[in-house]
Amino acid sequence: MSRIALDIDSNGRAEILREALAGSLGFTMIFIHAPPGPVREEILARLRGWAGQDEVPPLVEVELQPGEWPHYRLRDLGLEDAERTMVALTGLEQHIVGDQASPPLASFNFARDALPTWIPGPLVIVASDEAFVALSLSAPDLVSWRAYELNVHAADGGPKSEPPARVLPYEFPDPDAAAEVERLSGILQGVLERRTGHSEIEAARLRLRLGEALVRAYRYGEAEEELSRAVQAFEAEGQDGERAAGLFWLGQSAYGRSDHDAARTRYEEARTLYRTVGAVLGEANCIQRLGDIARADGEDDTARARFEQALRLYKRIAEPFSIGSAHKSLAALAPTETLRQHHLEAARAAWSSIGRDDLVTQIDELTHPDEEATE
Repeated sequence: MSRIALDIDSNGRAEILREALAGSLGFTMIFIHAPPGPVREEILARLRGWAGQDEVPPLVEVELQPGEWPHYRLRDLGLEDAERTMVALTGLEQHIVGDQASPPLASFNFARDALPTWIPGPLVIVASDEAFVALSLSAPDLVSWRAYELNVHAADGGPKSEPPARVLPYEFPDPDAAAEVERLSGILQGVLERRTGHSEIEAARLRLRLGEALVRAYRYGEAEEELSRAVQAFEAEGQDGERAAGLFWLGQSAYGRSDHDAARTRYEEARTLYRTVGAVLGEANCIQRLGDIARADGEDDTARARFEQALRLYKRIAEPFSIGSAHKSLAALAPTETLRQHHLEAARAAWSSIGRDDLVTQIDELTHPDEEATE
C-alpha cells in the first residue's frame, strides 16, 4: 500500500507522538483517534517504523478478534517480565453499543490497576471517535489515565487547526487515598445508620471529604456521586462556602476525566461562591485550575493570564505553598529564559520559606537539568 500524508506531519504532532513513545519510562496510555482504513493503516505503519529505534520500544500489535474482550487479551500477552515494550491495540469498534455502557469496555475499566503490570511500556489504543466515546462512557476511570491523545486525519481532509497536544506524565493514584476512602466510607455508613442524632450537614461534610479522597484515588464516578449529594445538602442549608468546596472538587473530578468544559463550569461556579463569602484562597485556587485547563487546551496566553491573576491573590494572603505553585506554572509558559529563571527562583524562595525541600528539589531539577547527567 502506498504511503499517505497525514495532517500531523505539518504541525509537529507526529514528532511529539514519537517523542512521547521514546520518553515513556514505564506504563503510559496513549489514545490515537483514527478510523479504520488508510489513515489507521498509515499510523500503524509509523509505529512499526519507529519501534526499536531511537529509544522507542519494540512493538506488539494486538487486533481484537470478534467477541474478544480487551483486558483478557492484554492480560494474556505474557509481558509481565518482558523488557520495555509498546503495545498497539485496535478493534474496539466491535464493542460499541449505541449510547449504552458496553460490558467488555466496562470490564476494561475494572482492570485498569493491572495494566501497568501487564504492559511494560506505552499502551497505544488506536480507534475511531465513536469507539472512544463508547470507551469514555463505559470506562471513565480508565480514560482518565491517558497521558497523550491525538487525532489523525489525511492531509487533504479533516481539521487543520488543532493545536499540538500536550504530553502529560503518567501518575499512579495517591497511595494513601484508598485507605482514606475506606476509613471515611465506614464513618459515613455509621452516621447514616444512626436513626437519630445526626444532621444532613454532618453527612454532607463527610461526603465532601469522601469525594475528595475518591478523586485522589481516580474513582471519579463514585466521587461525583458523593460530591453532588454534598453540594445539594449545602445548598439547601445555605452553606455557600462548603458548597463552593464541593463544586471545586467536582471540577477536579471533571478535569481528571479530561472533560474540560464541565471542569471549567464547576470552577467558575465555585469561584463565584468563594468570592461571595470572601474566601480568597478558594477563589485563587479556582483561577489557578482555570489556567491549568487553558494550558492543557493549548491556550497559553489565557493560561498565563490566569496564573498571574491567581498569583496576585495568593500574595494578598501570603500563602507560600500556592505562590510557589503559581510561579512554577508561569515558568513553564515563560517566553524568555530570563523570565523562566525568575519564576523558578521565586518558587524556590516560597517553598524554602516553609521547609518544603521536596518541592525545592523539583525546582533544582528544572533549573539545572543537565548537572546530574554530567557528574
